Amino acid sequence: MLYPRAAPSSAVRRPQPNCIQMREELKKKGVSLYLLWTEYLDENPAGYSLSQFCDIYKRFNKNLAITMRIEHKGGDKAFSDFAGTTLPIVSERTGEVSPAHLFVCTLGASSYTFAKLYPDETTSSWCNGHADAFSFFGGSPVVVVPDNPKAVITKASKYEPDINPSFAQMALTSTSLYSRLE
Repeated sequence: MLYPRAAPSSAVRRPQPNCIQMREELKKKGVSLYLLWTEYLDENPAGYSLSQFCDIYKRFNKNLAITMRIEHKGGDKAFSDFAGTTLPIVSERTGEVSPAHLFVCTLGASSYTFAKLYPDETTSSWCNGHADAFSFFGGSPVVVVPDNPKAVITKASKYEPDINPSFAQMALTSTSLYSRLE
C-alpha cells in the first residue's frame, strides 16, 4: 500500500493545461479561470474538472512567487480608476436601463477605499469622483495616481505627463478645501 504499482500504460492521461499561456490570457479584460477552463474542455473533453484545473494553475502561480512590497506613508498617495465593466442600473420610475461606471479611489497606506457609480468616464466624472472621494476621506492626499485615463492625462509620459486643465484645477481646489490626510 505504501508503494503502489505504476498505472498501466493504457490508462487515460489527461492533457495538462498550458499555465504559461493561461497567465497571459488572464491579463486580458474579461478573462477568468472559468472561461479558460471551458475553452480547455472544448479542446480536451476528457480534461480536468474545474477544481483540479484551478488547483493546477494555483500551484503553477505559487511557484512563481512574484511579489513586491511597497511601503506607503499615510496621506501620501491615493490610487484611482474606473473598475471593470459597466453595471446596468434600472430606473424605478421608467424602467429604463442605463449603464453605470464604478469609480474607485484607494488610499495607499491604509487601503481605505471610496467607490461610487457615475454615468460615464469623462473628465467631469473623474473630477467629481476625486472630489467626492476627498470629501469622503476628509482630506486630500499629496499625490493622486490615476491609471492614465485619456480624460485626465492628455499626453502620457513616465516622468512629466500633461494633465487635463480641468483635473488640475480640481486637484488645486480640493487641496485648498480639504486638510491634508495624515
